[in-house]
This record gives sequence, C-alpha cells and structure tokens, in this order.
Amino acid sequence: MNNYNRYYPISFLLPALVIFGFFFILPTVMGFLLAFTQYSSYQQTLSFIGIKNFLFLFQHPQFQTAFWNTIKYALFSTLLKTLCGLILALLLIAPLRTSSILKTLFYLPAILSPIIVAVMFQTVFRMDGLLNGFLNSFGLSFLVQDWMGQKSTVLGTVITMDVWKWAGFNMAIFIAGLQSIPSSFFEAASMDGASYFQKIVNITLPLLMPAMSINMTSNFIGGLNVFEQVLGLTGGGPGYSSQVIGTLVYQSYSQGYYGRASAMGMIQILITLVLGTAMYSYLSKREVTY
Repeated sequence: MNNYNRYYPISFLLPALVIFGFFFILPTVMGFLLAFTQYSSYQQTLSFIGIKNFLFLFQHPQFQTAFWNTIKYALFSTLLKTLCGLILALLLIAPLRTSSILKTLFYLPAILSPIIVAVMFQTVFRMDGLLNGFLNSFGLSFLVQDWMGQKSTVLGTVITMDVWKWAGFNMAIFIAGLQSIPSSFFEAASMDGASYFQKIVNITLPLLMPAMSINMTSNFIGGLNVFEQVLGLTGGGPGYSSQVIGTLVYQSYSQGYYGRASAMGMIQILITLVLGTAMYSYLSKREVTY
C-alpha cells in the first residue's frame, strides 16, 4: 500500500514525460549524434567525421553572418519589445474607460501565427506597400526605400514586425507586475512630494524587476531562436543579409546537409543555454523584495 501511494502521483506525470522524451529528448540526442557525421546522399550512408562540421561552420562566411545576425536580432528585439511593453503598461494601467479595449487590441497580435504576421507585413514593407504609399501621400518620398530588399534595412523590418507582435504580451506581464505593487508606496511618495517621474524611477522600476526579468529573458531566448519571422518575411535575403541560424539550419536540412544542420542546432542550443542563463542570473540578482 505504501509503494502504491508513493508511485500513484508519478503515474499522472508519466504520459507527459513520455511525450517530452519522444519529441524533445530523443530528437536532441539524435541531433547531437548527427552533428559528428556526414551524410552521403549518393550512397545514403552516414560516416563519422568528428568535429569537422563545427570547424567548417566557424570558417564559413554564411554561418558567421547568420550567427551575428542572430545575436543582433536577439539584442535589439529584446530591448525594443521590453521598452514598448513597459510604456504601454504605464499608459494603460490607469483606470480609463477605454483601457480594457486598448489592452485587448495591443495583446491580439501575440495570438497570431508568425507566418500570418509575416504575410501582413509584406504588404506594409514591399516597394508598393502601405508604408511607402503613406510616405508618398505626405510628401516624404525621399524616405521611400525597398525595405525588404536592402541589406541596411532588411533586418530592421523583421525586428519591427516582431516588436509589433510581442509588445502586447510584454505589456500584459508588466501590468500584472504593476498591479502587485502596493498603492501605499505611491501614496507615501506623494506625501513626500515625489514627482511622477521620481515614483517611476525609485518605486515602479525597482519593484518591476521580477516582471522585467521574465520579459527580457523570454524575449532574448526567443530572439536567439528566431525562425518563422525571418523565413516568412524575407527568407533570409536579400543574399544572406537577414539570414539567422534558424533559417540556415532549415536550408541545410532541405539540401541534405544533415550533419552541418545538426551541428548548427547544437551551437544554437548551447548559445541559448549560456546566454539565456547568464541574462536571467544577472537580472534576478537585481530584483527588489518588500
């Protein structure tokens, strides 16, 4: 009977553990093993080649471009999504009649598929799209550009799309954090003559650090693993100017380079674990308790 009581709760976890192992652990182990092999499409055989795939990648210009694009994308998208979410939360935390409607409208993009959002933004950023049409209508034709066809702007268009999609989600996390701050703190600060800006800097932001840690860490990890946004909007082009590790892995698998693709996947996992853990540790140490 004691053994039955001990293992009975585990039986409820078993289906989830089996699914997790089959769809995550097993592919990860197989990818790790494939990273040290080379596949011959002619002979349809795998041969062990050690770390040659990794050495090849670090010397390959296309992977170097994808690597730095991924880092830049993660950094800038994290900062912009977090900042926009914070601003929206501070504006909409006030009990206005329209605040509930506005919160819903800003959150809606978060539930849309990235591919659907990419198709929507293609109509915005293409040469005959909405953005250039808007600029021409207001006499700003000198600002008209091929936003998705220039190396200098293409990565920024993908980041803009990602910020539009996830700013509302960040807003929701920040609003939950703002609502957990006791109003007595602000009342005491008002009695001491603190301005609105001083309350934000000295009360709101320090006490929002738990929400800030969640948002920034999830944004950064999502940025390091970006795939659908780039694939749907630019496909990694023009050339390789918007190529990221995720799209390069996809293309390598499609072309039959299973070993190289697996090696890139392992590098991406390692980068995500190291940098994501480092960011969360850094931010969590700055959380303030009351």
